[in-house]
Amino acid sequence: MGASTAYHLARRGARDVVLLEREQFLGQMSTGQCAGGIRHQFSTEINIRLSIESIRMMERFPEELDQDVGLKFCGYLFLLTQEDELPTFRENVALQHRLGIETEWMEPPELAERVPLLNLDGVLAGTSHERDGLADPSSVVQGYTKGARREGVTILSETEATGLRTDGGRITAVETSGGAIETPVVVNACGAWAPQMGRMVGVEIPIQPIRRQVVVTASIPQLPEDFPFVIYFADSLYFHPEGEGILTGQSNNDETPGYKL
Repeated sequence: MGASTAYHLARRGARDVVLLEREQFLGQMSTGQCAGGIRHQFSTEINIRLSIESIRMMERFPEELDQDVGLKFCGYLFLLTQEDELPTFRENVALQHRLGIETEWMEPPELAERVPLLNLDGVLAGTSHERDGLADPSSVVQGYTKGARREGVTILSETEATGLRTDGGRITAVETSGGAIETPVVVNACGAWAPQMGRMVGVEIPIQPIRRQVVVTASIPQLPEDFPFVIYFADSLYFHPEGEGILTGQSNNDETPGYKL
């Protein structure tokens, strides 16, 4: 988010844009550890509209930023196993249709045909959109970083933001491990660490970091080319093709908040 913001600000004529990164390289934290899914299937209009624009951007990435991002439209398949999920997802599909996203409602026989490898016991229905899929997060960061530098952005790695100076309720500078940077505007693109920066100016940001687990399997020879990104919604269980196997993850309901890698 920081690299994208810096690039787009510079493209719009903003000068003296500085991007700070605490780690040695960009994209080592949340970006480097995420599953890489991209989708239009959301339950709010703003998320759907953001996804439409974001995925359009990824499609033109190679041309605009001279960077391939591994875009793969393998589809997203939500599997529903509880009766009370069905009305909500029908509403979601109707909203997506109103915004031009042709999500498909699928009954068990159609699901069995779409993903014959899966045991669908207990699955009541599903939703699918073939224009959802995967992209490589590290390549997205690299593309935005190269583009930002071309537009004159200064990128400082191994430089931690340690404080914010204010005067009369307005920000005047960012204090960093490498010295102070005077600025009237700060963009908080710290992700899970955003609350730490908010507290520097007395703002509570309602975000908590929750550790997730992912596993990548060995090769699965029978995995078809068109295998989608699958989510068992009620169980927060997902898996998608990764190399010759799959990447799978699930949230732990007993996990406590904290910056635990």
